[in-house]
Amino acid sequence: MRSGASLMERFDGWFIKPIEKLKEMPEGDGGFLALSAALFLCETYMTVSVTKEDKNPPSPPFRKLTMSHIFLLDTGGN
Repeated sequence: MRSGASLMERFDGWFIKPIEKLKEMPEGDGGFLALSAALFLCETYMTVSVTKEDKNPPSPPFRKLTMSHIFLLDTGGN
């Protein structure tokens, strides 16, 4: 990565290009790694979402948010 790269250039180099390369693997074997990267990004997003409002978030709100995002918890339309 070049010095002074923008956040979008970094994201592209660290995630987009490597995931695109996975498409070249036979029989879709790169899918597991792509899923792992996606889950990492999702976890990071959810952690930031919870910690924005509370600097020391308790465990239950994070678990509720996580479960609602993977459809394991009925949030009543929220």
